Amino acid sequence: MKRIFSMLLAFVLLLSTFMVPVAQNVNAADKTYDKVVLRGNAEALDWSSDNHPLTYDANAGAWKSTAIPLQGGKEVEYKFVMNDQWMAGDNLTFTPPQSGDYVFVFHPDQERTVDVKLDFSKFTGKLTLNVALPANTPDWAVPTVGSSLNGFNYSVTPLTKTADGTWSVTLAGNEGEEIEYLYSLGDAKLTEKTAVKRKAVFTKSGKVYQDTVSSWNEIPVAKDVKNNNSYTPVIPTSNDDVTVNVTVKHYGSVDAGAIYYSADGSFPSGGRGTAVIGKVVKLEKSAETTANGLTTTVFKGVIPKQPNGTAVKYITDVWSAAGVGSQYADSNSQTPEEATPFGYYVDQFKSPQWAKDAVIYQVFVDRFNNGDSSNDDPTTVNLPYDEKLKGWMGGDLQGVINKIDYIKGLGVNTIWISPVFEGPYSHGYHPADFKQIDKRFGDKETLKKLVDQAHAKGMKIVYDFVANHTSSQHPFFEDAKAKGEGSPYYNWYTFTEWPNKYKSFSGISELPELNNDNPEVRNYIINDVVPYWLKDLDFDGFRLDYAKGPSYSYWVDFRHKVKELKPNAYIFGEIWDSREKINSYAGELDGALDFGMNDALVNTFAKDQSMVDLSKTVKENIATYPAEYVVSSFLDSHDKPRFIYEAGGDVKKMELAVATQFTLPGPPIIYYGDEVGLSMSKDPNSVQDWKDRYYREMMPWEPEAQNAELLNHYKDLIKLRNDVSAFRTGSFHSLLANQNLFAYERADKNGQYLVVVNKGSKAEEIDVNQLYNQLEIKNVSLKNQLESEELKNDSNGNLKFTSNGKSFKIYKVEGSLQYSDTPLDRNKLYKEVLLRGSTPLSWDSSNDKLTYNFAEKVWESEPIALTKDAKVEFKFVMDGQWLDGENLTFTPENSGKYVFVFHALDERKVDVRVAQQKVTTKVKIHYQPKAGDTKDWNLWVWGDGKEGKVYPFTGQDKFGKVADVELDGDFNRVGFIVRTDAWEKDGGDRIIDQIWYGTDEVWIKNGDDKVYTSPPDGEYRDIPKYDDLEVSFNYYRYDLNYDDWDIWVWTDKSEGQALSLSNETSYGKQGTLKLSNLNGATKVGFIVRKKDWSAKDTDGDRFITKFTADGKAEVWLAQGQARIFDNPAKVDRNPRIVMAAIDELNQITFETNFPFALSDAENGGIKLTGAEIAKVEPIGELTNGLTNKVKLTTKEDLDLTKVYRVSKEGFGEATVQMGKVIGSKSFEDQFYYSGADLGNNYSKEKTNFRLWAPTASAAKIVTYEKWNSETGTEIPMTRSEKGTWTAELSGDQKGLLYTYKVKIGDAWNEAVDPYAKAVSVNGDKGAVMDAAATNPQNWNSKKPAFKNPVDAIIYETHIRDLTISVDSGVSDQYKGKFLGVAEAGTKGPNGVNTGLSHLKDLGITHVQILPMYDYNTVDETKLDQPQFNWGYDPKNYNAPDGSYSTDPYTPTVRINEMKTMVQALHDNNLRVIMDVVYNHMYNAGESNFQKLVPGYYFRYNEDGTLANGTGVGNDTASEHKMMRKFIVDSVTYWAKEYHIDGFRFDLMGIHDIETMKQVRSALNKIDPSIIVLGEGWDLNTPLDPELKANQKNATKMEGIAHFNDDIRDGLKGSVFDELDKGFVNGKTGMENRIKKGVVGGIEYSDTIKTFADEPSKTITYVEAHDNLTLWDKLKKTNPNDSDDVLKQMHKLASSIVLTSQGTSFIHAGQEFLRTKGGNENSYNAPDSVNQLDWTRRSQFAAEVEYFKGLVEVRKAHPAFRLTTATDIKNHLKFIDTKANSVAFYLDGNANGDSAEKIAVAYNANRNPVEITLPEMGSWKLIVNGVKAGTEAIEVINGDKITIPALSTYVLTLGEKENGGANPGDNNGGQPGTDPGTNNPGENNGSQPGTGNGNTNPDQPDKTPPVDSNHGLPSTATTIYNYLLAGGILLLVGASILLFRKRKTYS
Repeated sequence: MKRIFSMLLAFVLLLSTFMVPVAQNVNAADKTYDKVVLRGNAEALDWSSDNHPLTYDANAGAWKSTAIPLQGGKEVEYKFVMNDQWMAGDNLTFTPPQSGDYVFVFHPDQERTVDVKLDFSKFTGKLTLNVALPANTPDWAVPTVGSSLNGFNYSVTPLTKTADGTWSVTLAGNEGEEIEYLYSLGDAKLTEKTAVKRKAVFTKSGKVYQDTVSSWNEIPVAKDVKNNNSYTPVIPTSNDDVTVNVTVKHYGSVDAGAIYYSADGSFPSGGRGTAVIGKVVKLEKSAETTANGLTTTVFKGVIPKQPNGTAVKYITDVWSAAGVGSQYADSNSQTPEEATPFGYYVDQFKSPQWAKDAVIYQVFVDRFNNGDSSNDDPTTVNLPYDEKLKGWMGGDLQGVINKIDYIKGLGVNTIWISPVFEGPYSHGYHPADFKQIDKRFGDKETLKKLVDQAHAKGMKIVYDFVANHTSSQHPFFEDAKAKGEGSPYYNWYTFTEWPNKYKSFSGISELPELNNDNPEVRNYIINDVVPYWLKDLDFDGFRLDYAKGPSYSYWVDFRHKVKELKPNAYIFGEIWDSREKINSYAGELDGALDFGMNDALVNTFAKDQSMVDLSKTVKENIATYPAEYVVSSFLDSHDKPRFIYEAGGDVKKMELAVATQFTLPGPPIIYYGDEVGLSMSKDPNSVQDWKDRYYREMMPWEPEAQNAELLNHYKDLIKLRNDVSAFRTGSFHSLLANQNLFAYERADKNGQYLVVVNKGSKAEEIDVNQLYNQLEIKNVSLKNQLESEELKNDSNGNLKFTSNGKSFKIYKVEGSLQYSDTPLDRNKLYKEVLLRGSTPLSWDSSNDKLTYNFAEKVWESEPIALTKDAKVEFKFVMDGQWLDGENLTFTPENSGKYVFVFHALDERKVDVRVAQQKVTTKVKIHYQPKAGDTKDWNLWVWGDGKEGKVYPFTGQDKFGKVADVELDGDFNRVGFIVRTDAWEKDGGDRIIDQIWYGTDEVWIKNGDDKVYTSPPDGEYRDIPKYDDLEVSFNYYRYDLNYDDWDIWVWTDKSEGQALSLSNETSYGKQGTLKLSNLNGATKVGFIVRKKDWSAKDTDGDRFITKFTADGKAEVWLAQGQARIFDNPAKVDRNPRIVMAAIDELNQITFETNFPFALSDAENGGIKLTGAEIAKVEPIGELTNGLTNKVKLTTKEDLDLTKVYRVSKEGFGEATVQMGKVIGSKSFEDQFYYSGADLGNNYSKEKTNFRLWAPTASAAKIVTYEKWNSETGTEIPMTRSEKGTWTAELSGDQKGLLYTYKVKIGDAWNEAVDPYAKAVSVNGDKGAVMDAAATNPQNWNSKKPAFKNPVDAIIYETHIRDLTISVDSGVSDQYKGKFLGVAEAGTKGPNGVNTGLSHLKDLGITHVQILPMYDYNTVDETKLDQPQFNWGYDPKNYNAPDGSYSTDPYTPTVRINEMKTMVQALHDNNLRVIMDVVYNHMYNAGESNFQKLVPGYYFRYNEDGTLANGTGVGNDTASEHKMMRKFIVDSVTYWAKEYHIDGFRFDLMGIHDIETMKQVRSALNKIDPSIIVLGEGWDLNTPLDPELKANQKNATKMEGIAHFNDDIRDGLKGSVFDELDKGFVNGKTGMENRIKKGVVGGIEYSDTIKTFADEPSKTITYVEAHDNLTLWDKLKKTNPNDSDDVLKQMHKLASSIVLTSQGTSFIHAGQEFLRTKGGNENSYNAPDSVNQLDWTRRSQFAAEVEYFKGLVEVRKAHPAFRLTTATDIKNHLKFIDTKANSVAFYLDGNANGDSAEKIAVAYNANRNPVEITLPEMGSWKLIVNGVKAGTEAIEVINGDKITIPALSTYVLTLGEKENGGANPGDNNGGQPGTDPGTNNPGENNGSQPGTGNGNTNPDQPDKTPPVDSNHGLPSTATTIYNYLLAGGILLLVGASILLFRKRKTYS
């Protein structure tokens, strides 16, 4: 135990080293979500799929991923997707401290916690580094280690200081692996000074390396020195001194600094105050603060004024006067050569006027127009469209020239063309030569012609310039990579580890970054390349790609050169960053792309967010950017999705966005095609790579493909902007902004213009007086600039007009109209307004005072509760004067709270509105400062995605400071920082998450970044308790159907009761419940339900915990939402189409979230594009004449190959999806194809192809020359019967590679033939083969004799597990291969049989092999690298997996070799069961099924999402006839072609009964002895429970067996709880459960029964490939028991399996106590975990012999294999026994047994148990817990027997001589079969009958008493101690909960 404890401690230390950081859950959080998925940029992840779902761990209150392989030291960006919604905020980041498998943990209560844990179970070794540091190491510095484990990233693996002053870290790895490493002070520049890297080797025990660092290459002066180009003024002129700011964070002393600058173009240099090149100025301390020992010092220095036109460059360093050396800003380097250069340009900064006036047209050359087909790229011509988009589409410079008049005709005055550098890609951003034009674009002459023609037509033209990087194909880089430091270009790039590691753009190896601070590089680009484009080719400027890549000083020199060559040139940058970052380039650049404005325009118009944010963006731009800094707006680009696609195809949204863009400040950019409505052909998130290809599709030139109205709209607005200078350079003033309205003014000396945009659906009155705060407007007219409309003020000085929904107005203002900053008082008029009236008002009270709303310019009352249909009479009293005339009246249509509104200029207007609360988010933050802290802390708080704001602490409690924060808006996540006004911070950004679901109060502690959702030091609050409570529930249903709905309410002090929703309000229905005498209730629970409990609105209980002081609360609920709303305004109730789906061939189901009247218009106002509606009928009964769900019946059957769209006024438009029509009876009747010729059908003369794709409008075969050919030959197919397509290729096509390509809607999908029986490497193409030519020598259909399923002893293994071990004895070339399994005569350690010989030696009958079909998760092109997977990830069902073949590139090799394996197993008397996984596919969206017939092969939930009963994201729909046919066809193919003897159906409960019955029937016709078994779990898939092929329906499926999880868990404990115990390991009360397993799961009695009606339907087992092995389970449940005790438990469990009725099932290695090191889900664990350990087989030889003896007993005694339930009930009788023991006997020579009676006893106690045998006699003991076999161990006379602890006894009575062999046994073969080489008399060198070749000859026959110390027979203890001499070092690690296909079901 001491050793185990030491190992545990070591692994805890490991764990603490690598947790970065570990999330600490105080309380387990609620699950919160139904589904959480991990996405990211690691090699094993992606940003689009659901391939990495997390599993919820209820104990930890967190979701956990499977283990993800990560590269050490390489930062990973990732995010979680919860219920298909992306996590808000920036990507999370994590840098792995070493390479390995990591588990990502998601905490629902702290969503943005970075919690990523290394999976230590995968490692077999460790090592410890202990290092002494040199004396001059700063005390504050923390050493780190960079190594081959973390890519020599010196920032991610810190060491820990030990008691003796040295530093230490423990690392994990595999035993024998060597690493290289170096020590550092946290950076590559700060490494130890040494010529060679250190080395260390992992060992099992963990060697400690004692190291000493003699000196460092550099020693840091400070923790961080930062300038970041910070100087003022931002744009200096010749009149300005420039102040430079440097911020230093340091622990030791830093008291001096300097700036070294040059003004002559040179690079400055210097150090510690002395200039070497240039001049020097001192830095002076400006401010200094200290927090947590870290000092922040701000230095300032002044560079004197310089003449205009000067390019100033500077570097800066700081130091300690008492020390040596210095540290330079930003690079934190110690030498000026490595210093980050900064700079600025001195000038009267003025950008070109033409740039301010520009309307820019962005041309993406390759996608614009093909003007010269002779330069087309031949490699992409025949590619599928989606693939072609990755390459070259043919656009060229001549094509732009040909359309120059089109561009000019738009009215634009500037063209921006994409890069046309020579390079590998069509986008041009990979320059392979900066001065060559790629021939696929044209040539220099053509480009010069384009520039000249643009100039001739009065247009400017700018070039997209790439300065940051080159292509890896650039000759400079190729030379540097080839020659290293011998290349003149070596320092043009930054190699971190030549030749393969270097700085590159965004980590993309194809884009090495230029070292632009190298003077040679800078000189080449600026003085050679720039003049080429600016002078030789005469461009007017540059758009600068990734401008934030090069340094600021680079752009200073760049600008200097550009303005020298062409003073009027325009340079603007792509700076995809914050507004502040974009602004930092002002002065260096003329302008930039406005990414903030792009976000605002897209969010506002495409995503229907508030106009307020757009207005705010414009105002903040104006406040931030200098007037001369030209910031260009755009709706989309080559890097962003098309706006019109984001807007759901809504052209009106685009028109409004364009109108706004063209009338706001900043030159507008038009991305080619936007003007004609070019969208995207596919959702880019539907693919995993090249997503931006869909942003860049070809410009449509056919008139019918263009939106002419949109085009004219663009032309009108371009002309308007060109004509009106105010829109280009005038002032901007925001006049009004709300959700839907935006009104603003643009003005200059030439005119004043009013723009009003209304994106809402309703008309709005625009009061111009209110816009301008003018009481009276005189002599003003508004002239519409795009329509013939003129508006004038009326005689009262009012000017109003109507803004229609989804429209804009652009008016020129004529006359004097000035905005006033003083809010207009004309609508106020009075000092006081009172409301008086009838009940509930009062005619004489002055309590109801109105408040003036300056924003709305009206007087408003407080909310007043009114009752439905109860008329209220009222009047206003203004400054004491009653309103003239009769009383006003109002009758509410619903009960609720209303606001009375008074309009001072329209006094008798009746305006009574439903009360709307202000939408805010409230959170409470508790902060505990450190003791004695008197600093004035406050909070900087922001709502998710919003700007921050200061909030003070408002109180104090026992914990510390308290802040009650209220933010405008509705946020689920709020961020905050604890800080002072001087921005001293305690910790970093903290997040409050899940506010909508109750997490709105948090606690934080000084120095602790964790956000606690409950008091971290224990509860200290007095939780309010109430005796009386009153709660009002407001409930809204989108369908407005409230029939029979009520609310079930209870408290923590009272029982539940029903609350009727009797009140009708403007919100919906309301009910109020008053509860009394509660005696201290703290919360109210409720469920919204149908009165008869037939339905609940949402699952789960909900609770209200916040009440007013007098115990009142009011909440709002919405149909289908779990959130409890505190404000009805937070509930989204905008009308929309929820669903439109084809459910029958002539029927579409149409559903909205809001009800509507069918009488609204013809067909209820519903319009269908592409077909005619015959009638519209409601689904369900109408409620008040309204419905929200209807059935559209069309006049003709719908063509499923077409795309239909449906719309309804006010609800928008939606594409009609495939619904229940797929799989409907009408669909099946029309398209079910029963033929046997699907796939390819080969003969030497021709090959015929038939594909089933009924929803395709066209189909092709694509043939390929090679497995990796990217282009193929497309051959059209002909539509044939029943939705099939056919083609015929003449001649011998053997070996032909092919795919199918189908047109679905507007898109072409390419996929592998599902019926392909041969495939290329990785299964990416199908292959034609001659099946007969794949047969091995001696291939025959002879099989081992076999009769009844219960005779089977099934042994489950994996191809790789069985043979991969180095000591397996299998030939190296066959390890892990089919041929390795086929190899006979292999031996392992100490001469034990291995592989096939081991299987044969065990005596088992069937070998069940984990998936062998072609699966997705092993890369067959990289088989030289270790890869492991179980294979439950189907890709191609009818071909073997290539990873198990010796040649995966030749399609037929794997087929031949698998057949060879099957034949070898048959020849050795072993039958073969194939594990098949038809229940799901690896990736539904990418599967051939989904690509060829979308929606058919998979099962869907009612809401249209993929069913997920499998837990891996999809369930196949076996109930669909063609899926059922596919399964049956596939199974029968394997049975016939490969002679497979059985099929194990993975997750069989997903399938339907009829499918399984058809499988059984089809196999019976081939060979009735073929076994069918499966996992009959009851899975959550949308299939009628009566139809599921699960245990509950086992009696409906003859000849199909189910795994018996009842006996499995009964024996060892639940697989879902690793600490739960069962019968053998100490759980009491399990006797009956064991009996149920003993009888084979049949209904033996009322209490002994499970699911089977016959024993042949039960698979009896205790372990399988899933979950912990039995040995690992025992180690976890019984950690304090000795291995000897655990062995007895293990053998007891196996003996029960082999002596029970039903079919016995054994997991490979179970016979020698297999361990996987505690890994309970080793589906992708390395070989070290999964391989069969043949050394262990040798060490546990006695256990193997015992197991073989049990097999021998079972095979020799057919009584253990009774074939009917009747026989079991007649012959099997239970014997009364003591607790924790079970005994029974089989009598009457059952099943022809040689023994008259057989008695069996299992004792799970730690003490012996005596049992009474069924009769007196001479009983032959053949199994005694130590030995097993058919020979007598001992003869027991009488009827009493004592069973030792943890043992099984088997005794026979009246046994006939030489009897008992069951004719069905396959021990010796049968006539006509080849029995192989098995010798029935051979017993592996043992004496006949002993069953144990290593038995101690001195052991007495009589089993001795139990040893009281161990609870075992003392002899057993002796034997096992002998066998375990030397011991085995146990691998103890943290077992990480993984998730694969059966995480939930086993």
